[in-house]
Amino acid sequence: MTAILEARAVTKRFGVDGPPAVDGLDLAVAPGAGVGIVGESGSGKSTLARMLAGVLPPTSGEIAVGGRPWTAVDRRDQLRRRVQMIFQDPYGALNPWLSARDAVAEVIRFWDRPTRAEARERASQLLADMGLTADAMGRRPRGLSGGQCQRVGIARALACAPDVLIADEPTSALDVSVQAQILNLLVALREERGLAIVLISHDLAVVRHLTEDAAVMYAGRIVERAPTHEMFRSPAHPYTRLLVGSIPGMSGGEARTAHDPGVADHPCRFAPRCPRRADDCIAVRSHDPHLPGGRWAECVHPHLPAAAPVQRTQTQHGGRT
Repeated sequence: MTAILEARAVTKRFGVDGPPAVDGLDLAVAPGAGVGIVGESGSGKSTLARMLAGVLPPTSGEIAVGGRPWTAVDRRDQLRRRVQMIFQDPYGALNPWLSARDAVAEVIRFWDRPTRAEARERASQLLADMGLTADAMGRRPRGLSGGQCQRVGIARALACAPDVLIADEPTSALDVSVQAQILNLLVALREERGLAIVLISHDLAVVRHLTEDAAVMYAGRIVERAPTHEMFRSPAHPYTRLLVGSIPGMSGGEARTAHDPGVADHPCRFAPRCPRRADDCIAVRSHDPHLPGGRWAECVHPHLPAAAPVQRTQTQHGGRT
């Protein structure tokens, strides 16, 4: 299926000499897909989210929406509507001087040019669909709870009639009692509107709840991609096993090893922490990352079921481990 949104060899650097926050990454999002991107803090998830949404330009590579690069899409181009973002900070994402209703109506007027009254009426309906009361619609952000502000942010995104929602840690700033409500709302929106959702999260339990396809980031790279249920059942990359093993009730984790500066610049950035590191992890410069069942892992020695061996070709130059 043709991708709605695609990252092609995308790299992002902040500063001339600093390491890349995102490094040569490829990602495709199909219509209606639920894609989870997971990893610990500093792995590059939020940087990738902002590039996918067209908020942040890549240093190199290309982000394309509807087949066109973001760099060729004007601010008022209708393609801008197709990809919208939900931010981690629900208060900071809203204008503090606008009521919830006016914040949503502002978006509707920008794109569709209705009368002010028509825009406010449509905004009220969207906010009602998100579960806000008429009283809450008239309040500014400081008069709303975090969960209510996040619902306003979702309504603003939906006011653009998008095909893709980029949700960057949409529940991490909310009370635990509210998190499930927002997640269930996103699930319902996918079913009702056929939206594709790219969920950025450090919480694997959230990703398991909302997505069918998962990608694991480490140090700016995707190190594993697989159907979400398969990744939880049998993670292939050692880093993924650490993440899955950290979930209460899940198995598969292994102890981390001490940092070894001798391999810090090796193409496999996880090597200094990897409990499975071997000599050929340092020597081999290329391998086939494709695994059985359409899975992918950037690892010379992935965890594989005994009944499903994989043949791979290794060379001493080019590529990455």
